[in-house]
Amino acid sequence: MIFSNNSSFIKKFLSILIAFSTYLIIMFLTIVFIINNTLFNKSFIVKNLQHSDYIATSTEQIRNNMEKLGKDSGFSSDFFMTIIKKDNIERDILNTFEKLYNNENEEYSSDFEDMLYGKFVEYGTSNGHKITEGVSANLHKLASFCGQIYASHTSIPCYAQIRALIEMEKNFFSVYVVVGLILLLFMIIILFLINRKKLHELTELSMAIFAGSCLSFSLILTISKILNIEENLPISNLVFKNFAKKCYCEIRDEFLIVLINFAIIFVLLMVFYIFLTKMSGKKNNQKYVKLSN
Repeated sequence: MIFSNNSSFIKKFLSILIAFSTYLIIMFLTIVFIINNTLFNKSFIVKNLQHSDYIATSTEQIRNNMEKLGKDSGFSSDFFMTIIKKDNIERDILNTFEKLYNNENEEYSSDFEDMLYGKFVEYGTSNGHKITEGVSANLHKLASFCGQIYASHTSIPCYAQIRALIEMEKNFFSVYVVVGLILLLFMIIILFLINRKKLHELTELSMAIFAGSCLSFSLILTISKILNIEENLPISNLVFKNFAKKCYCEIRDEFLIVLINFAIIFVLLMVFYIFLTKMSGKKNNQKYVKLSN
């Protein structure tokens, strides 16, 4: 009897330990999949770019800054309205993100400066100005300053660091998933073997796993709300920060969806557990009636 009790205690302890490990693996895999499908997913970033005011605001800021520079040189605001087009800026921003996710270096191109210098000369000559060497040199300088403004608004802050993170994620994502799934399968099999004749206990452990997952995701969402991470992102570029906030909100929504799904699974397991309890009670009553007869 003593050995039987010890064996039952060990099985119970092992079941709880394996259930806890299973919960941790599920949490780890879920978070890895969410981050991979959002932050490290080029399609997710492009979708948020196209559905945010990032490109429109960048276009407006580029025009305003260039107008301030060009005003002293006699260029009208209409001139920059015709040169700085939203479609071109969108193309260049998307190309920058394309390079980022393709693990390519961010290269500075003088094509925009060359184009702008040509437009400056064209504008000057059409307005009766003679392009002397001195004027040409000044126009080159103005084009260079405008090029820097353009590059600062079409580039990505912390490009090298983000690129390194994306590359690391690409290299290790499949490893994390394969190892995690193997461990998860192993834990489930062991949990089933220990409790193969105890459906009640197996259901209880499954409920505990998903209850723990719900609690963890609730804590993640609550802490992020308390710390106000959305507003406290350490990004100095306000336009890029607003875009990052939009992406953060999308990622938070993904966590919320997973939390709801886990809660549904927990409720279904609870309903199943109540059903098992009622069925077990009926069987016990029938046995009691038979013994009484």
